[in-house]
Amino acid sequence: GFSLGMRQRLGLAAALLGDPEALILDEPANGLDPAGMRWLRGLLRSYAGRGRAVFISSHLLDEVAHIADQVVVINQGRFVVHASIEELLALASGGMRITTPEPERMREAFQRAGIEALQPSASDVVVRARAERAWEVAVHSGVMVKGLREETRSLEEVFFELTESSQEV
Repeated sequence: GFSLGMRQRLGLAAALLGDPEALILDEPANGLDPAGMRWLRGLLRSYAGRGRAVFISSHLLDEVAHIADQVVVINQGRFVVHASIEELLALASGGMRITTPEPERMREAFQRAGIEALQPSASDVVVRARAERAWEVAVHSGVMVKGLREETRSLEEVFFELTESSQEV
């Protein structure tokens, strides 16, 4: 008669009874409400902070980003990547989006600066550059800038990028 979230908590409590050196958890956040997810994050971080290892298998990638220090991506039983969560989040940075009335001129300015520039719409240019560098090139282009914002991808998009390229190997 327990909810899925309560069964998850009871299963975790049972796993912790022996105070193991390592926990191996499969989808531990499944069925938890937001408060339960916060509780789980705190518990697992605290447990790891005491020198214990916590291994999590999960498809909730944004939740993993709140819990994990290191990530291993496996696709169809094959190792794809091992990275810190910071490295994985850096991969999620999609560059900068510049909104301008003259996107072709802006794109050309970035190309002259040796920075790849895409024009996904009639008023935007997207570049793979840090904000400071993108701003510098945009200002020196002499083209009006109406907006500059960071483009980000979700960890799910990064996962698909990594796993789709690993299938070609």
